Amino acid sequence: HINGEMEIQVHEFTADYTLVHNGVIYTLNRNGKVLGIGQSKLAGTTDLIDDTSVLPPGNTMYGDGPKKTVMATFRKLMDQNTSTIEFEQLNIQDPADITLEYQGWTVEVGSGEDFQRKINQAINILKSVDLQDEGEIIDMKFDAPPVIRPKGGA
Repeated sequence: HINGEMEIQVHEFTADYTLVHNGVIYTLNRNGKVLGIGQSKLAGTTDLIDDTSVLPPGNTMYGDGPKKTVMATFRKLMDQNTSTIEFEQLNIQDPADITLEYQGWTVEVGSGEDFQRKINQAINILKSVDLQDEGEIIDMKFDAPPVIRPKGGA
């Protein structure tokens, strides 16, 4: 019999990303912490495309670096986003060639440099185009005005 007090601290994490690795579905928060393994994608999460080795739940997959920065910045921007545009996929496999997907449209962001401005600009472009059209590519990789080009084209 033990007398005394015990203090329990509870830390809640928001599920921000779904990462599928070898057929297993992992849920991660915006800082790359693995929250759990599931059978299906949780609603409200963004598909994360990356080839970083997945760690067991409770571990953080990313140290401080470009992938972690992009993941955190992206979720923060999506939280602040007042439009109905919610990107379905964030591909950080190559930190120098980041892409986003929205209803068949691909946004080529390039590096995470100036990421916030590029995301806001991409949302404004997507709000102004006819999304019924076949998805196209919005190229924002260069320090120039964005270029919209058809998929499969040059």
